[in-house]
Amino acid sequence: MIAAEDVRTGEDATRYFYARRRDATGREVKFFHCVRAAPGRSHHKPYDLLVVSRQECAKHESYYTFSASGVTRVCVRSGEASEHIDLARWAREKSAFDALTRLPFFKHHRVRKAFDFWRSNVRKASFERTKRALMKRLFHANDTFVPALMDVCAIASEIKTVAVVRCAPGATTRLKDFADAAAAQRRETAKPAFEALFKRATRAVERVCSDVAAHAAKCRDEVKDVATLNDVTGVDNVPGRAPDKTQSMTAIKARKITRARTYRRVNDEEKRLGDFVRLVDHVLTQALVERATTTTEEVLSLLAAGRPVSGGGGGGAAVSASSASASASASASSSSSSSSSFQAASKGVFTTTIKFTPTSIAFHPPREDVARVIRDDIVAGVVRTVNAAPRILRARAFVGLFPSLFPPGVDPRDVSVGLEPAAIVRDSARFRGAVRAIDATIGDDFDAAEAYATQARSVCSFTLVPIRLRSLRWTPPPGGRFSSCTPRFRSRRARRDGCL
Repeated sequence: MIAAEDVRTGEDATRYFYARRRDATGREVKFFHCVRAAPGRSHHKPYDLLVVSRQECAKHESYYTFSASGVTRVCVRSGEASEHIDLARWAREKSAFDALTRLPFFKHHRVRKAFDFWRSNVRKASFERTKRALMKRLFHANDTFVPALMDVCAIASEIKTVAVVRCAPGATTRLKDFADAAAAQRRETAKPAFEALFKRATRAVERVCSDVAAHAAKCRDEVKDVATLNDVTGVDNVPGRAPDKTQSMTAIKARKITRARTYRRVNDEEKRLGDFVRLVDHVLTQALVERATTTTEEVLSLLAAGRPVSGGGGGGAAVSASSASASASASASSSSSSSSSFQAASKGVFTTTIKFTPTSIAFHPPREDVARVIRDDIVAGVVRTVNAAPRILRARAFVGLFPSLFPPGVDPRDVSVGLEPAAIVRDSARFRGAVRAIDATIGDDFDAAEAYATQARSVCSFTLVPIRLRSLRWTPPPGGRFSSCTPRFRSRRARRDGCL
């Protein structure tokens, strides 16, 4: 049981009317006027009501009236229609609301929603701020530098396609001929191609630099006093010149703002020309590094590519046994059936001579020479070629943009500045992996060739065949005169075991 004077909240009023209690004077209390309690910082509880006097209800936008028949919501200022529900429904809905708000999802829903809304706005504001900074500093978003950057990217793509080593799969050649052809390719094709491409890039960058410098000089000539750029009023107050009355104040103000913005932009672009040249140098250097790495991988693919011949199987080998010769005093004999059943497994790349002796098998050139030529002549030559390519950063046209890097009187080509393609290539894990794979491929192919030659030696029989000659007989010519007759050599057997 609850007394009327103890009713303080809407929940107390509900319990009171359920019990139908009377107040201390014996009169039945018919109504309780309630308003919403002050909202908490984290939870919204619309069913939390406080009992107030009738006069206090007029100070709120809406209030609630509890009676034995139900609960009525009365809107004072908004003009909305009143709403009435019975007491049992009010109690049931309040219980359901309290049960739901005890669940973590609904309990923290308002806080989580507010936090997510705040976080999304902060991230959007941060993105917009970063976007404006990039639009202001990024060369790819600047209309002045975009055409030149497109030309430079096209030149970089062409650099990646320059043939530094001519790899012709399917053909065998001597190791020395292959090294000479690679050196000629680098000297006669790759080096002139790199020089021509870098000249094109230099002209494109030089054209942009001259345009930016000319535009900046023109703006400085037009703006005699930098302080006038801060004037954004709609009146032309130029000393010695009558105000322009043909334009509106809004147009004059917009013209002044655009003029000040253009002046700051062109001067900022002029200050960033050195950074632009560095960017172009980095783009072209990356293209050279990519070309050196891909060329090394092409050499690896040439050595490791499998080219089976008819009747044989297996993968490719970097060594092709083209001739087998015995020692000067030895001859070979083998049955035709045995020799016809033994065939090569791969055509190979380099022609190698196999020399059979009674005690050993020798290759010429040996594996050490092949590995040395591929590593020190072919691969190292590719790295030297890309490292010797011209550099945009060292061009004479841009020396004035880097006064601290190129002192007066010093040849820019003698100054080591910027990125070094050779060092980047050698430090690349991709390049080092390709070089290790080349060494492993050469070693594996020589091992396979040695096993091939050992099998051939076991199939064929190599024996020494001595040649016995009779003593020479000389018959004097008729009449005691010498003539052009030739001594006659008679061998015991003209042929022996198919030899001689």
